[in-house]
Amino acid sequence: GFNSLNQIGPQKIRLWLAERRSNDEIGMQTSIHFVASIKQFCNWLVRHNCIKSDPLCNLSKKPKGDVPIARPRRMFSQVEFAKLVKNAQAGPVNFGLSGYARTLLYLTASQTGYRVQELSSITPICCHLNGEIPCVKIDCRRSKRRRYDVQEIQSGLADLLRRFIKDKADDEPLWPGAWWRRANEMLEIDMTGIERETPEGWLQFHSLRHTMVTNVTGNTKSEALAMEICRISSPELLRRYYHPSQSDRQKAVESLPMPKIRVR
Repeated sequence: GFNSLNQIGPQKIRLWLAERRSNDEIGMQTSIHFVASIKQFCNWLVRHNCIKSDPLCNLSKKPKGDVPIARPRRMFSQVEFAKLVKNAQAGPVNFGLSGYARTLLYLTASQTGYRVQELSSITPICCHLNGEIPCVKIDCRRSKRRRYDVQEIQSGLADLLRRFIKDKADDEPLWPGAWWRRANEMLEIDMTGIERETPEGWLQFHSLRHTMVTNVTGNTKSEALAMEICRISSPELLRRYYHPSQSDRQKAVESLPMPKIRVR
């Protein structure tokens, strides 16, 4: 961020926007609107003699090829995710959430793909856990897509959530507080023994969404179905979230038809 007007510069803004787009927090259109707004603000500053010249005169609204790209995210492997859950269960209260509450938070994030602010808005009334297909719903006012979202979850997680919300009021958040503002720090505390950054990318809270998308896509033959389940709007965005492992690629190759050939 900027603490004073003389710190405003195009490079910081490019990096910040690239980070937000990489996290799927904003889309390209929002990024363009943000640049337009801050450029208007700088023009206002020049007109009112608050600054001598416009520091963003060379900042284009739409990113070009040389725009810095945020570090790529990666998914949690099965071993890493199991370790994360184990660490959280054994951990103390952090950021206002008990170890068990964080465990259920990570499990819910990995099965729904919901983002931090969406997760922070979940109350018992959002949880429909007793039907044939348990699900967690997000109000359109809280959804990043501004839509009424419904995400199915596994019955095992539904059982855990049913017990967790038993004594909570209907409008009481399952994970209250402002933890979502520092979700990456909270996650890092529970990542003891897990390598945060590898050649494939680095882990942060949003990696739980990458994990969900990769697992769903790898077990779904239909790209359209994977996009529907993961609430993803385009094949290009799906590919950004999908991280097949070497074994996944090998399994795909082994599934190719190979007729029996008589050896000569």
